Amino acid sequence: MNLIPRFLLVLSAVSLTAVRLCAGDFSSYRVSGNKVSFRLSGTPESVDVIVCKKDIIRVKISDEAGQFQPDSLYLDYYGPFLVVKYDWDPVPFTVHDHDDRVEIVTGRLKVRCLKRPFGIGLYTLAGKLITEDLGGAAETITKRKFDDEFFYGFGCISGGEGTVNPSTLKRTVAAWAQEGVSNASLFMSTSGYGLFLDTWNRAKFRMGGSGSYRISGGMKGPHRDYYMFYGPAFRHILDLYTQVTGRPGFLPKYMYGVAYHEYWTLRTPYDWNEGARRVREGGYRGDIIRVDSNFNDVPRDPAVIDVAGRNFEFSVWISQFDLKPFGPGEPPQPKQDFTDPGWRNWFFNEWHQAYWGRGLHHYKVDRENDPRSGADTLAATGPPIDNTADLRRFLWYKSVFERTAHKSGGRGAMFNRHGFGMHRFPTLWNGDTSTGHLPGIIANHLSAGLAGYAHFSFDMMGFGNTCKDGEETQRHVEFGMLTPNPNVFQGKRPWDFTDEDQNCYRKYTRLRYRLMPYIYSTAWQASRTGVPIMRAMVLDYTDDPVCRDEPHDYLFGDWLLVSPVIPPRKTDKIYLPAGQWTDWWDGTVYNGPVTLRSYPTPSDKIPLFVKAGAIIPMGPDIQYVDQKPTDPLTLEVFPAPSGTSRYTLYEDNGGNAPGWEKHRLTHFSCTKAGPRQVRVDLSVEDKGYGVPDRTYLCNIRWQAPAPAPAAVLKNGTERFPRHRTKAALKSAAKGFWYDASTRVVHIKCPGSGAAGLSMTVSADRGQ
Repeated sequence: MNLIPRFLLVLSAVSLTAVRLCAGDFSSYRVSGNKVSFRLSGTPESVDVIVCKKDIIRVKISDEAGQFQPDSLYLDYYGPFLVVKYDWDPVPFTVHDHDDRVEIVTGRLKVRCLKRPFGIGLYTLAGKLITEDLGGAAETITKRKFDDEFFYGFGCISGGEGTVNPSTLKRTVAAWAQEGVSNASLFMSTSGYGLFLDTWNRAKFRMGGSGSYRISGGMKGPHRDYYMFYGPAFRHILDLYTQVTGRPGFLPKYMYGVAYHEYWTLRTPYDWNEGARRVREGGYRGDIIRVDSNFNDVPRDPAVIDVAGRNFEFSVWISQFDLKPFGPGEPPQPKQDFTDPGWRNWFFNEWHQAYWGRGLHHYKVDRENDPRSGADTLAATGPPIDNTADLRRFLWYKSVFERTAHKSGGRGAMFNRHGFGMHRFPTLWNGDTSTGHLPGIIANHLSAGLAGYAHFSFDMMGFGNTCKDGEETQRHVEFGMLTPNPNVFQGKRPWDFTDEDQNCYRKYTRLRYRLMPYIYSTAWQASRTGVPIMRAMVLDYTDDPVCRDEPHDYLFGDWLLVSPVIPPRKTDKIYLPAGQWTDWWDGTVYNGPVTLRSYPTPSDKIPLFVKAGAIIPMGPDIQYVDQKPTDPLTLEVFPAPSGTSRYTLYEDNGGNAPGWEKHRLTHFSCTKAGPRQVRVDLSVEDKGYGVPDRTYLCNIRWQAPAPAPAAVLKNGTERFPRHRTKAALKSAAKGFWYDASTRVVHIKCPGSGAAGLSMTVSADRGQ
């Protein structure tokens, strides 16, 4: 495996780019393995075009002396960094020498290397251009921009803490690697390609020009590498991008529960214990007590911390530059330099060792823009780059994340403020924000997801509890509980809410914890594909002009469409794209594309819709993750009008202890076999994590105009008894009940922990 920051460029199913980063004309070429090397005339510079896969092209440009940096350079210094893979299997391709170009043809792409002047163009196999180079000075890339082309991504592009332009996700200007935000030098184009600049140097993307866009500052010195990925779908671009740069981290399950972030209100270990007690006794639900910077200001005795006794994980705030001794007589700290393995060992093995036995399993990492950390070491032994500040931050976060995994024996976890390349080390936190920042917070979440960040969090209730009682509090809760990692910032605790606000809080924490099988499976999906948990509408509906302009509505996983209500804005219209959608709350079915006007949104209701084909696994009502076995497992099924839909449930030991690699996959499918029959199948793929026998509660939406269901068969032969009431089904071991008022078929079916099964609902008695 090889790794090092370089320049990436993503392509799509429409055509591709011409890139001119060096002066000179074509002189000769040579093929070696997956690499085509070009010598240029009039300059010592040379270019390597590497076919990593049939839809990933890497371009390496030498320095002005004709030298290439070895890929191993960044492996020797606590790597990998921005790129995690250099070794690729052989890929079949052909090379054709024409008068004006050398053409490399893979199974999906044509790469046209122009001879005079030398440049690189990317095309579809059918010969359609995606974009082309329009010239440019050294260290500057200028490319064609089509009139109907728009750009998305770049991570969290903030003009101030916690804010982006809240009115659009389209990007016109993006400054990458600016301090204090979590940028990524990846953008994706509606023309079907994306571009990732792989360098630690600061770059400026000017995307708003007429007929062209320009990138400057990121391709200087020896760092002139890029990769091209062919889509055209945004999902596929993210998949290829995260194959090169690393998949999003997959957190332990408790990190998808609710965190109570203590700052002013709970200042001592006794207060933390009391907070844990109040959450449990009040039925508010939660998994984490997260203590902020006051952790360094109070007397600390690990023996008195007992949040783990109430099934909470414990998290503390850390910064390399705010560490203080525990008390008089303690030995002085070593020099604070995380690049030194000895300092890292001291920090994790001595300074915080006592807390690991009291429930401490991850950290909130803050204030990492200080220039002191490892500066001397990096200057002397680190990679030759100009921007060491961002690299130092990256290395500190990497060390914290990896050490939490080492200490727990499970997967790593962290809550971090900012930094690029951090999609591998979640969770990303939006920064100190108030209620007025909510539009920008949502846009930030979605923009980050379009650059590979699967996890994102913010200060629910606002930093310092800026939420007013009533609607403002409830809207924060509704949205926050349908995000990847809810973080309730504690200026005011749930037990201090009004009765109305408490009812709303319990309603949405209950929904979140019942959805935990779906949320955890979606996070597992992200760790395998790069597709985020919280997805901008443009990700899946790129060709829909309304979705291209939507900055706030989003898909939560594969099946749920969320339309947040942002005070003082009311939801006067909600757009549902093509397909069939069901209102989660009342079961109303809509056929998209359609705009809903004057949709009712009382203060305790967030608009929530389910996509046709959905199979949503839900667990029992719990107060914290894995409080009870997922038995029964409820399947909320919304059959598509025709065909088959699929979903995979992921289960493991929670990912916070040894044995986390063992897991179980349950593959579900729903088939609409004509207007009078629906079949739900499941099969089990055991990867070493056994699940006991359990009951499946399958709730199938029975679509008009089919008559009422007459029979339910298990495995095609066993006829289930029909019950007259919901109570009768609840007390029975198996059977079904049809609720004619909602047109939902409720099935109760015992299942094996290892074997698959099928449930067939038919309107025909003879089935």
